[in-house]
Amino acid sequence: MDNPAPPNPRPAPSREQFHQEFFRRAQQFAQDMITLVPELESVAITPSWEISQDRLPYGIIMGRNGPIRSPQEVVHMAEQLHGTLKTVMDASYATLKKIDEQMGEMAGEINVRQQRLAALDQELGEAGPEGDAASRATPESPGPS
Repeated sequence: MDNPAPPNPRPAPSREQFHQEFFRRAQQFAQDMITLVPELESVAITPSWEISQDRLPYGIIMGRNGPIRSPQEVVHMAEQLHGTLKTVMDASYATLKKIDEQMGEMAGEINVRQQRLAALDQELGEAGPEGDAASRATPESPGPS
């Protein structure tokens, strides 16, 4: 006799969307830091996702009293974000510079190979049809006589 499995009284909990979970936790972290560190005026948290980011929130910025509003808060946060952006831009520039160097090396290699191919083409052209036939000769077929 089959024993049917008892019905699951509770549905499996569903996970909230990853960005919602992140921002919920980030907001709680920011609130905790503002509460624990009296010198902290505001907090910005900007995630970088492994997937396309064009439709995801860019981050959160939170002051002691919610969104930053006062000129002082805005200027201080802008200074910090400028420093952060400069760091990212410096890293981007270093990456582009390295790519440019590698492309230059590859262009040099391509140029050398093109020159070698041109030299080989010239050698084949100078050998003429007899040289071409002779290069295909095998011990069984000595080539044209």
